[in-house]
Amino acid sequence: RRGGRRDDRGGGGGGGGDRGGGGRDGGRDAGGDEEELNDPDEPDMKITIEGPNLTHCFRASVEMVKPKDKEGRGGGKGGAKMRVTAAWQGDRKSAVRDGFALKKAWRDGGFDEVYKTKTKLRDKRFGR
Repeated sequence: RRGGRRDDRGGGGGGGGDRGGGGRDGGRDAGGDEEELNDPDEPDMKITIEGPNLTHCFRASVEMVKPKDKEGRGGGKGGAKMRVTAAWQGDRKSAVRDGFALKKAWRDGGFDEVYKTKTKLRDKRFGR
């Protein structure tokens, strides 16, 4: 029956649906497991996957502590929490991949690099 196939996609069973672990890659996506998104040794950054929304899409969301400005200027206090979200993706796996890209950006260049990477991911998602 063709109509029942759509139910396999959405992960409605908790944990990625019926397909979560029997594939060629052992159930791992290109970046790693979703549980590996957050590093317990990194208290200034937390990544979550939001969704599904009303259109059944997912996105990575990063909450991070804004660094203190060296010159003491800028809009807002250092140490304030900021949230950055990647573009909505058609599946959870793509959102997790975005989360790993944002995690790498944090390690490579901190707050500023996360913002640059978020913009690149959005541009890629929308074909710019």
